[in-house]
Amino acid sequence: MQPENAEVLLTQALINTGWIVFDPFEFGQRYSLDVEYIFQKATQLAPNNPRVVLQKTMYNMGKAQYFGQDTSEYCKELEHAIELFATFKPESKWHPSWGLPIAQSKIKQCKN
Repeated sequence: MQPENAEVLLTQALINTGWIVFDPFEFGQRYSLDVEYIFQKATQLAPNNPRVVLQKTMYNMGKAQYFGQDTSEYCKELEHAIELFATFKPESKWHPSWGLPIAQSKIKQCKN
């Protein structure tokens, strides 16, 4: 594990989120604080990484939807992620570059 690598942290957050979505009653309490800590740390390490902004926003939107709350407050964060994708350059061809189509798809939900 590379605790100072934002991309690795995001992968762990995805895994934990998968468990939460699979069974919120069993895994929500166990993993939700870990996921939030991971996003906090990833944001500190790479605040201009669009995948950090996107995944954190999608997690928060999903959590809000689960609890029946309005998700419109996250639309600006999605717009910010899309802006970051326009200028973000992966460190190499081996580094992750995914996410822009996901952000564009999610922002459409904000405009409905």
